[in-house]
Amino acid sequence: MVAVTVALLAFLSVSALLQRVTTLEKVDRHVTSVHDFIRSGGLVRAVESGARDALDSVKSLHEAGIELVYEDLRAIDLRNNLASAERSIRILSNWVGVLPEIGEMLARKAKDGCSVQVLLLQHTASYAQLRSIELGLPADEVSRQIEGDLRRFNSIISASGTTGTRCPLKVRAFDARPPICMFAYDDIRLIGMFWPELDAMNGPFIQIRGERASDLLPPLVAMADKQFEYLWGSPATRFVRLLNGEPHYVIEEDLAWRQCKALEAFITDVRAADAANPPRSQALDDLRRHHPDIVSIVVAAGHEAIDIGSMDHFDAVARWLDRERHVGAVEALSLEALNRGHADPLRRYLAILENADRILDAEPVLWRFAEKGDRVARSWLVKVLESTERGKDAEERLLDWAMRGDINSRHEIVQRMLRSNRGATAEKMLRDIADTDKLAQERLIDLLRGSGRGGEADVLRDEWQQRRRARRDRFPHEE
Repeated sequence: MVAVTVALLAFLSVSALLQRVTTLEKVDRHVTSVHDFIRSGGLVRAVESGARDALDSVKSLHEAGIELVYEDLRAIDLRNNLASAERSIRILSNWVGVLPEIGEMLARKAKDGCSVQVLLLQHTASYAQLRSIELGLPADEVSRQIEGDLRRFNSIISASGTTGTRCPLKVRAFDARPPICMFAYDDIRLIGMFWPELDAMNGPFIQIRGERASDLLPPLVAMADKQFEYLWGSPATRFVRLLNGEPHYVIEEDLAWRQCKALEAFITDVRAADAANPPRSQALDDLRRHHPDIVSIVVAAGHEAIDIGSMDHFDAVARWLDRERHVGAVEALSLEALNRGHADPLRRYLAILENADRILDAEPVLWRFAEKGDRVARSWLVKVLESTERGKDAEERLLDWAMRGDINSRHEIVQRMLRSNRGATAEKMLRDIADTDKLAQERLIDLLRGSGRGGEADVLRDEWQQRRRARRDRFPHEE
């Protein structure tokens, strides 16, 4: 077919040439030249060469996996194409955009055993705002579109009664600049790009094909699949659930789309109390009278906040329990959150134990978070070690943290060395960090002056001031 088309185009070109030369001088010579060109096989060779080039181009496209090119996604019967999938459907985009048309169908396909994986951008990702700017939209527009899709997914999945690992429709949210926009079904992938000032779905799409089970995928197909799998398995990619309509991103799949009814009820009640005409305390008292078991509901809400990692809502629960003087419940919930790796409740937990004169009970938690680099945990662990006559262990820990780059630990060690007449060692440590630490510069100058070396201190001070001025001149907008 390509060869025939090229031949026709060549023939039409020759016809046009013949018509034109009849209006020129020396028509006979031109006609003779054309006649000789045809009789000598020039036309045949031109047609064959054009056909070969065209076939080579078609072959190159085929080898790359490209089958068709569409002006935009509207030129594709996307819903029916995806519905035809027998094995798998994969979607990668900032937001689906056509979810109202395909959402229920995706849920049915997943329920029927077709693997359905959807990758969306996290609405809080920095790229969401950047993409809004690229499209010439309000800065929060892409985030709003993503939230709308996630709410629709939540409704679809909630209606199915399946959440977590039991949910066959897998939706994850990534935090990165997406490499491509892709709608894939079985061995076919529809690929679009994120152009500036143009919604990906309103731009060109190419259709590429390759058997997913094959070890010899066309290069473009293999690249598209690799990008999808990379984002799907990225540590920054999360599962999704909603709380009062707001998306939250969770690591554990069993928390995906979980309906936290106790937490939802607590937040609703507290918001109602905040909006009430009476003072908030009176409104909360009213709530307690209307819900005799409200403490158990609030504790359950705390467990759910920990499950989904919503520390803002956990803090609201803890503050309510504090106000109601349920200190034991706050301690238990705080310890649960800490054991699940959330550092936010650490100060509250330590305050409870200190007030109860049980600060030693916090040591296992302090060790765990101190090793993770938590500044509060390190400070309190040193206090606990010293209070139990383990000052040497405390200093060893501080030295270890200081050697690993913890500036606070370095300054604490310096103070200890100065108090114990180890000025030379303190001076060396201060010199090691003085170039990048203004507090270390001040302490080093005080140390030098205190030991009768004011001239050396002045030289260092002038040197640091010159460096700061030079940096300000080079980077005037930095400060």
